[in-house]
Amino acid sequence: MSQTQTIDLLKIAQEEQHGDLFKHLDSLYRRSSVRPQGHPDAIIWEGGQWSDDVKPVAHAFTDMFALNGTIMALDVLGLPFLGVPMMAQFRHDNKLAPLDWFGKLDYTALKWSTAGRSRCLLQCAPLWWDHQHSFHAGTALLPGQEKLPG
Repeated sequence: MSQTQTIDLLKIAQEEQHGDLFKHLDSLYRRSSVRPQGHPDAIIWEGGQWSDDVKPVAHAFTDMFALNGTIMALDVLGLPFLGVPMMAQFRHDNKLAPLDWFGKLDYTALKWSTAGRSRCLLQCAPLWWDHQHSFHAGTALLPGQEKLPG
């Protein structure tokens, strides 16, 4: 994506609901040559401003608000990233293969999540590390916790 191109978040939401989201993402980002080990057919986009001194971070492109929030944050920050499609229906249709793509990338991996809560992406809970060695950020209840603090 060029520095001067504006990302239309409404268009992304519309394409996700009723269009061809992957075709639209292909128009915004370049398909990456980076592949997780054992997955030569993995779909991964790359974006941001790449340089030799900054290692990209892998981001899960999930559904709806988290997808738009992730793309908005990536656009504002301009840091190099790899985007992995993690939309629920896509994961289901591909027998959860995208989870493996995401988990096997040799990069720090972030998955933003609104976790069904009506909190803004910018007010997310701290990051946590899961069993697949991926970072997650978002509102989350800890075991035994009945409601979010605050």
